[in-house]
Amino acid sequence: MRKPLDVRSLLFGRTREHVLDLLLQHPTERYYMRELAYHAQVAASSVQREVDLLVAADLITRVRSGHQIYFQINQASPVFPEIQSLFQKTARQPN
Repeated sequence: MRKPLDVRSLLFGRTREHVLDLLLQHPTERYYMRELAYHAQVAASSVQREVDLLVAADLITRVRSGHQIYFQINQASPVFPEIQSLFQKTARQPN
């Protein structure tokens, strides 16, 4: 029997999926670039590319606080409820 296709992997790249997953699980939290890279288990440069695209799409916000730049899911985005719902419906089950 064929294993069902993973919808998240089909729609999002691995890094983008991990960044969005973390931010959607903690919508009131802010994270700096290295935290996102640590949680996604990828290089900060890979996260930077994805974050730039997500900020440009208004899915996440970029906030400067002192010398740090933080990122947070944009709950005011018109597609926030749909993306949050999609991630909840396709949550990965622990092995």
